[in-house]
Amino acid sequence: MAIDNDMRIQLAELISLDDTYLGVSSTGHALDTILDELSQIEPQDSCEPDREALGEAGCTVRGWQLVSIVGIDEPMLLLYGTVIQDQYGRFQPGHYVFTSLVISVSDSGLVYTRNSTYGLVGAGERVKATLTEAYRMKTMGRSIQEIRSLHHMAAKMGRFCGD
Repeated sequence: MAIDNDMRIQLAELISLDDTYLGVSSTGHALDTILDELSQIEPQDSCEPDREALGEAGCTVRGWQLVSIVGIDEPMLLLYGTVIQDQYGRFQPGHYVFTSLVISVSDSGLVYTRNSTYGLVGAGERVKATLTEAYRMKTMGRSIQEIRSLHHMAAKMGRFCGD
């Protein structure tokens, strides 16, 4: 996973640090350690959808995660991923998408929400997340592993962000 300056800034925001501290003193050293750990995260599953089925998708994504929300009464499934292409121009390639509720997932690698169809391409995985984690994924544009690592780092630094 590529570590960029935006991720460093988001980590600083998550642990309530001023971005002027990034990369300096013990705080900067701790940030570098966490970012090194994040760069080791690898996706677990792979999906090669039927080429014909991809034509049905309005948007194709890579680095996808099918997110099951835990700790609630009703089952919820959402999709997070990096946009490859969106035929309707809603999302730019390379940006992330976090969908509304998933209605179904086909064996051919298509994910259906109420109004859209997404094609899953390449490596991805099914994950479980709390509502708070899902909210952070949506607002920060980061995978569940990144969110958990950022939260863990914040707690290690004594700047716990409560759930």
